[in-house]
Amino acid sequence: MRLHPMPVVMVSTLTQEGAEATLQALELGAFDCVAKPAASEMAHAFDDLADKVKAAAASRVRAPSIARQPRRG
Repeated sequence: MRLHPMPVVMVSTLTQEGAEATLQALELGAFDCVAKPAASEMAHAFDDLADKVKAAAASRVRAPSIARQPRRG
């Protein structure tokens, strides 16, 4: 995000509500996180994924303020 800011929607088996991977991804700048479902739950698992990707694409993502500071040294 620092060098090339872009909205990211993370899809992973590690992404569950409140999971450490989810919190870390959001802290690092992910726009949203979606849990990858088990095979038995695939029928409607990604119904809202397209909406999340469209929302991420429409967002105005900026690099963190640290990236805009001049380098010292």
